[in-house]
Amino acid sequence: ILPMVTNLRKTPWKAVDKWWMVDQGITPEAIKPFIKKWLEEKKTPEFAVLAAVFDFHSLRHPGKFIGEKTPDHINHLHEIRELFPDARIIQIVRDPRAVLASYRKVQVGPISVSDVVKEWLVSMNVLEHWSKSDGFLSVRYEDLVQNPERTLKMVCKLLGVVWFPEVLEYHRRNDEGFSPEQKHHKNTLKPLFHQSLDSWRQEISEVDIALTEWALNDRMIKHGYKPTGKTISFPSQRIIFSKLFGQIHRLLIRAPRQRIKGLKARLRQARWR
Repeated sequence: ILPMVTNLRKTPWKAVDKWWMVDQGITPEAIKPFIKKWLEEKKTPEFAVLAAVFDFHSLRHPGKFIGEKTPDHINHLHEIRELFPDARIIQIVRDPRAVLASYRKVQVGPISVSDVVKEWLVSMNVLEHWSKSDGFLSVRYEDLVQNPERTLKMVCKLLGVVWFPEVLEYHRRNDEGFSPEQKHHKNTLKPLFHQSLDSWRQEISEVDIALTEWALNDRMIKHGYKPTGKTISFPSQRIIFSKLFGQIHRLLIRAPRQRIKGLKARLRQARWR
């Protein structure tokens, strides 16, 4: 949201004109009064839009905590902390080889080693910068899957909420919690399972494993992810090729798929009216 707001400072409510927000009842018309209220209090457009979204959800779901999980916002934590100094930030960290394997199951996700390396390094930079900050918690995906109760109790402590066992029954919720176009979230309808921890060993090639480890070896070791020791010839040239492949895939495959997904969602929403 934040980059879009910056480009729409005179009409910041237009930044929420996204199909996935419409599914939550958030439209420019619905959110505009909330945004104007904050602007009248001399808040920045960035603060006004985020706060308005939170206000909107608070009215629809009174008494509940609101979590905002836009992946790209990891690149804007400094801005978010400046806007909301009391915000609690929870970061999920996962083995980069498993991240690559997971992305390749998503039609609109990055599939090149170079893209995953870049994202993972950003994530590690965030972890290393914020790890000792108040209100910040880094959670390893592997710990969450293997020790969910212990890990989620830490999350509850950070949020200042009482732990209760029903937290682990998330998959029994009454609604799916995602749009028909977001079927890559379907595993959230299942209990936690361990198969995803090491499935990357069968799901990506030895070349991909070796190239990922070559690019991230020291940082992986630093954060507890043991390299397999696989080697590869011409890694520098391969990572350059991977970067070019990722850019081509983003332009010719991912972007069109995103547009088609958005069009399908808009057509579905039009049938509601």
